[in-house]
Amino acid sequence: MNKNYFNHVRWYLTLLLLTAFFIQFSLAGYAQKVTIEVHNSSLKSVIQQLERQSSYRFLYADEVLKNTIPVTISRQRINFKDVLNEIFETQPLQIQIQDKTIIIKSKEQQLGAVSGNIRQSENNAPMRGVTVKIVGKGLDLITMSDDTGSFIFAELPYGTYQLSYSYIGYFTTASLIVLDRANVNQMMKMTVADAKLDQVVIIGYGSKQQKDITSAVSSIDQQKLADFSNNAATFESVLGGAVKGVMVTQNSGAPGATAKLNIRGITSPLSGSTNEPLYVIDGVPFFIEPSADFPTINPLVNIPVSEIESIDILKDAAATAIYGSRGANGVVIVKTNRGKKNKPFIIAADYTQSISNPTKMYSPLSVEHFKEAQKIIIQNTIDGINNGKIDPYEAYYNQIPAMEIMGKLTPLEDDGFGTPLTYRFDGLNEGAFYDGHTDWTKLIRNKNARTSQFNVSLNGGSESSNLAFNFNAFDQEGLYINNGLKRYSSRIAFDSDINKRLKVGASLSYAYSRLKYGQQLFSEGQTKPWLVRPDVSAYDNAGNFSSIDGTLMYGAPVLLANPLAQLNNRGANHINQFLGAAYATYEFVKNLKLHTDISVASYNGGAQIFSPTYAQDDFSAYGSNLYATLNTNTSNNSNTSLNFRLDYDWKKEQHQLYIMVGMGFDRYKNSGESHSYEEFPDNEILTDPGSAARDIYFNYFRTDQGLNSIYSRLSYKFQDRYLAEANFRTDESSKFGPGNKRAYFPSLSLGWRINKEQFMYDIDWVNDLKLRLSWGNTGSTNIANFLYRQFFVRGSNDLWGGKPAIVLDPNVPNRNVKWEKTREYNTGLDFSLFKNRLTGSFDIYDRYTTGALAPAPVPLEAGSNTYYANIIDMSNTGLELELGYDIIKKQDFNWKLSFNIARNKNKIEKLHGANINQYAVDSYLEGYPAGTRKGYLVEKIFNNQEEIDLLNSQSPTGYYQNIATGIGDYKYQDLNDDGVINTDDRTVIATAQPKYFGGIYNRLNYKNFNLSFVFQYSKGAKAIMDDFQNSLFGILGQNLNQEIYNDMWSPEDTDAHFAKITYYDPAANSRTSDRLVYETSFLRLKNISLSYTLPKDCLQKWKMNQITVSASASNLWTGTKWPGLDPEFVGSSIVSNTSSNDSYPMSKTFSLGLKASF
Repeated sequence: MNKNYFNHVRWYLTLLLLTAFFIQFSLAGYAQKVTIEVHNSSLKSVIQQLERQSSYRFLYADEVLKNTIPVTISRQRINFKDVLNEIFETQPLQIQIQDKTIIIKSKEQQLGAVSGNIRQSENNAPMRGVTVKIVGKGLDLITMSDDTGSFIFAELPYGTYQLSYSYIGYFTTASLIVLDRANVNQMMKMTVADAKLDQVVIIGYGSKQQKDITSAVSSIDQQKLADFSNNAATFESVLGGAVKGVMVTQNSGAPGATAKLNIRGITSPLSGSTNEPLYVIDGVPFFIEPSADFPTINPLVNIPVSEIESIDILKDAAATAIYGSRGANGVVIVKTNRGKKNKPFIIAADYTQSISNPTKMYSPLSVEHFKEAQKIIIQNTIDGINNGKIDPYEAYYNQIPAMEIMGKLTPLEDDGFGTPLTYRFDGLNEGAFYDGHTDWTKLIRNKNARTSQFNVSLNGGSESSNLAFNFNAFDQEGLYINNGLKRYSSRIAFDSDINKRLKVGASLSYAYSRLKYGQQLFSEGQTKPWLVRPDVSAYDNAGNFSSIDGTLMYGAPVLLANPLAQLNNRGANHINQFLGAAYATYEFVKNLKLHTDISVASYNGGAQIFSPTYAQDDFSAYGSNLYATLNTNTSNNSNTSLNFRLDYDWKKEQHQLYIMVGMGFDRYKNSGESHSYEEFPDNEILTDPGSAARDIYFNYFRTDQGLNSIYSRLSYKFQDRYLAEANFRTDESSKFGPGNKRAYFPSLSLGWRINKEQFMYDIDWVNDLKLRLSWGNTGSTNIANFLYRQFFVRGSNDLWGGKPAIVLDPNVPNRNVKWEKTREYNTGLDFSLFKNRLTGSFDIYDRYTTGALAPAPVPLEAGSNTYYANIIDMSNTGLELELGYDIIKKQDFNWKLSFNIARNKNKIEKLHGANINQYAVDSYLEGYPAGTRKGYLVEKIFNNQEEIDLLNSQSPTGYYQNIATGIGDYKYQDLNDDGVINTDDRTVIATAQPKYFGGIYNRLNYKNFNLSFVFQYSKGAKAIMDDFQNSLFGILGQNLNQEIYNDMWSPEDTDAHFAKITYYDPAANSRTSDRLVYETSFLRLKNISLSYTLPKDCLQKWKMNQITVSASASNLWTGTKWPGLDPEFVGSSIVSNTSSNDSYPMSKTFSLGLKASF
């Protein structure tokens, strides 16, 4: 059987055993064994023996034991409760067990009950889950209010008691009662505190209340995350518009596709850092390395959205400096559910079913319009030849052979040596066309693609421990056939207070995911489904996949695989991911703690792609053989992190001081290998590596790297008003050479809670007002490994004995490679006004990166093409604003609106002659944002030859543009007025970075109904529509987009947007110009969700805790001028280019869900 099958069984059995162990651990107190042997001993001495042998403690008054009977008993390793019942069976006493406390009372003692009901002061609504504590008469008991807000303490001795009530987000209250009758009832109303101020925020190596934060940190709770997601596969893909200052862009709509998170701009534009943040999941650091394998699958896909409790995003240097070399691009801290102490165990299950379809697909031409387009292209080309615009000799060898296949051409005059100079076009050659009528975009679609997700969890805890277990199954079909993602994940976590000094905890998760895909997203222009000629049928008469004649594109009888055949590649990626973490905290003396934690992240995967002969292009006309091929690769990655830190928290009167020092050790390992095989006996059965006739490629790699760190934090608070924090970290990385391994990262932040000042006391509409100032330095090691070392590699063309030789890596080492460093200033203001109904946060920041890595100029005599050096400086300045307002706040109806907007201004300050790829040189301009694009400005389309002749006569070269320019071609602006259109006339025409972006979030609650809807927006970015650019090149046999066809120049449409299309574009109308630039601004209804929770009285009848049904929809509407599949895809390629990335559409999804717990 499959080896992976046994691996899965082994992992799940392990998790099952661990679950049983931890549950037994949590319940172990109920099955403790004791040994007791006494003869006529007092009950008090027997009780003392029982206390020494168990974790239980007895609570009684001495006078209660005065008239007890001496005890005689002999038992070996008997269950604690059994011996307890035997001892007290004949005593004139009664016992009551409350957790680990056993209360002894006289049977005749007067007993009563304390009960009550707790409601919100604002709307009188009952409050469930309020912690109620009662103290008095030697008792210290805790209970919780039920769904109606009620609670009860039964069988309490008469006397005076102190009750306290606490609930997150509400002020803690207390009351004094006298129990002197059978029942005393209390009515308590609780007042909302500023929930945001009391919210606990996870920061680097610790946590703080929101009111004490002095740096730029944004948080997302579980409810908001659920409202932004709609049965999504990955958590980072749903964050768009959720957090100010964090730009989230989708790479693709494919299952498991990554989403890029960019926090406050790009810091490394050229082959340095990935500009991705550091992810910390339950304490486990998780970096997406620039050299990571399997780019078609997202490693973060193995974290189910439903299991995330909160996400905290650290943005400024004061917050991220504690992570040192890993914090330059921000830190995303993910906390999953771990259960709660003093909470009953709850089993919850939810199931969601979705159907998805593309938000947009291109509309290719019908067969009739396709033929008409070919006719127009041929006619334009013949006109160019006949008018002397196209060289007839070049056309004879380049354009004419293909046009003679599709059209009826008659030579008119020649040069006397047999080469025609002019032609007559007599229409299309119907024999060059097929009988099919195929819309390839519909044929490859998986209509109503289904996604199902099932999640089951167990959460709860006792007074001293908590436990959480989760299992998740996710199955997503792709929008294209033969494409989908399956994931199975499970996780267990627990925390336990061993005693008053020692606390321990651990979490363990395992996930397996498998991504199935066909051809890699139709990367070649001629095989994109919307560009494939529609007159070809998908299957031939024998029922086999048909091929597409590529002669027109390659000038030789090439057969191209059709899109449907390509999707029948048998390819899949699989990932096994293990995350484990454990910690122990020991308090030596009061407030002095030693914390130790260790984490392991293991990420192992593989890919296998079998391409049958029918799914490949046939280039046998060029002498290449057509074989089925198999490509396999594996990758094994692990990260082990060990940390020790000492914390001291000191409080005295109005002063509070916190000191933390620590050290960390991180070890990263990754290895893998790749194989390529070809020439298999068949396409269906004998497709394993052993069946291949040839092993044509093999490669192996292994990398080890380490990071040693020392870090510290000092926080000070005075009068709950003045706040200060300093962080320091130093890292030593093996990625850098001698003398450059270590770097230092300090930060300082200050806070002033202005509303606490005396002069603010009379301003009652200001509930909180805090000013923040921060400065800090961070760095980046998320770069390629060991750029300072010279390596040997396997040569591709260098042979020794008929086999590839080992040669020097062509990349020249640089022993002076250093850290990419970023300095940042931040000023922020947090506020809460009008009884906390209006809340907000505003930040201004200035970031400057020095020494970003880029390819440096290399002399030709060096014999190399790459040399990386710290030569680029880049700045990011911006502002961020977030507002929240309770529009309606009543007992049965609440409406909360939040809005965020951010603007980031990015600029390349210095390039220092960086050696930029010729295809990207226009995207990196000193003094402009990364992703800027240069091109030509189109003044108009020529409509008379006299204007062209005049411009040519005034040009010093004889031609204003080129010899082929004629009626119907673009007229480009001569920006330098030299009479010639050349590269000096290019100017900035687009930038992929938006001027501002953000989101709008609404949540409405009416009784048991909940409605939320989310908008995401982006404004000001522009990009090149590369599919239109390719169409203007005029390739015969290739289909056109409807937008090009409907708006291209013709004698009947002289005001068209696009120039005429001529075969091979001799007039260069396809050069990069502003006619190909479109805004990628958009406003998207990202998600809308409606849910209904059954009333409590129904649930009580069924003994259920919750039953909720929900319906949601995502990407219902997008308002944009971008003509491509989705404007968000463009933003994912800011660093590389500003062209579209439209191989896989975004999905419009409708979901139904059911959640139940008990």
